[in-house]
Amino acid sequence: GAIAGTLSVTLLAFHWVYFGLVNIAGLSPPLAFAALLVQGLLFQSKIAFALLFGRWLVRKSRLQPLWIFAALGALADLVMYQLFPWRFGDLTVGGEYVRQLASLGGANALSFLIFVEAGVALWLLRVFRQLWRGYRPSPRSLATRRMGLPVAVLIFAYVWGVWRIDLSEPVSGESETVRVGMLQPNTGPGFEQYRDDSEFAGRALNLVFNDGLQTVLAGKGRLDLLLIPESAVPFFGTDDAAGNEQIYSPTYHAVIAFLARYGDVDVAFNELVAHPERTGSYFNQATV
Repeated sequence: GAIAGTLSVTLLAFHWVYFGLVNIAGLSPPLAFAALLVQGLLFQSKIAFALLFGRWLVRKSRLQPLWIFAALGALADLVMYQLFPWRFGDLTVGGEYVRQLASLGGANALSFLIFVEAGVALWLLRVFRQLWRGYRPSPRSLATRRMGLPVAVLIFAYVWGVWRIDLSEPVSGESETVRVGMLQPNTGPGFEQYRDDSEFAGRALNLVFNDGLQTVLAGKGRLDLLLIPESAVPFFGTDDAAGNEQIYSPTYHAVIAFLARYGDVDVAFNELVAHPERTGSYFNQATV
């Protein structure tokens, strides 16, 4: 079950890794699928850790299982390395109010909270099933009394979120409105064989320049921020520092500088930069 849970998350949440390996790295479909499963078992092993170690602790401890799994979930997110980071707390993404608990305990507080939510949900399902079968559980039973604190935690998280969002004073700035322009040029997949393809690079740069200029003109000088998304111009950067010789593009640099100056706007964009410790390695960076 632990391995199945690990692989399920890999296939559902990180299936895009497979397509990246096939389309960008050029791996064959069978090899890319095998690599996807291996990275899942290696880097999503926190699921197996939380489930297996949690079951062992439940047998050895008198603590309520809900608190054991909640603590292990938060601990796994805190200490275990992940190639593509995600946390158990990311499952609260649809809960606008409960997400505010991160302001008190960071992202790991949400990881703890999601297990509390799951424990309370399972308890409620058990109660509803008993009621459906005609059995009325006693409010004074041990199981019911032990759920008092988890329910209180959820209520606190929700009330804290309501206070943060609906009742606290809004942050005031110099302007009541922030105007953001964003472009999404369709440059196509950046296959590895396109790295030295001048035609592909020229088409990508032209698209970014033309779309960026149209966005700036549509903003009529009132934009506060222009967003150019990840991989709009693959393989290139705008920093001419040592180590970036293979990826520095003066044309890309000029496009960004022109859009910023002509539109009198801050530009947030994605670019490649050299890894500070590994020669020949590069990573994506968001730059303003």
